[in-house]
Amino acid sequence: MQSTDESIFDRAGAWFLQSGIQQSNGGLARYYRSDLARYARVSTEITGYGVSTLLYLAQRSGDARYNDAAMRAAQFLTATAWKPEIAAFPFEYSDNCDQPEALTFFFDTGIIIRGLLAAWRSSNEQKFLDTAEVAGRAMITDFQRSS
Repeated sequence: MQSTDESIFDRAGAWFLQSGIQQSNGGLARYYRSDLARYARVSTEITGYGVSTLLYLAQRSGDARYNDAAMRAAQFLTATAWKPEIAAFPFEYSDNCDQPEALTFFFDTGIIIRGLLAAWRSSNEQKFLDTAEVAGRAMITDFQRSS
């Protein structure tokens, strides 16, 4: 018999894998608008949370699908969302011409770094660590400027 905790984790994991919240580019949408039947823009912060959560589910269950989804999300963060010219992740990302205002947030960057470090520990993929390090150094520089 399955425990209540296992059932909750199974349902949460199934939602992550089947809901469509993870877009084809690997990023996770901020939310789903059921009234409009469409997803909001991809959020880099939510994608960072998603990497950590999916890796936790992979570790807990042994199901490689969670690891694969986490790696797609981490790949999105490093290859698509990351803007090396400004050493920042945009608040939101859109594949179409409807680009959001170029905002970035300190807290969100910390969440993204946390997800990338989890991806690096899981995969040993150097680009995850490298991007997390550059983003962290940029946070330090920005914090020192504002002090």
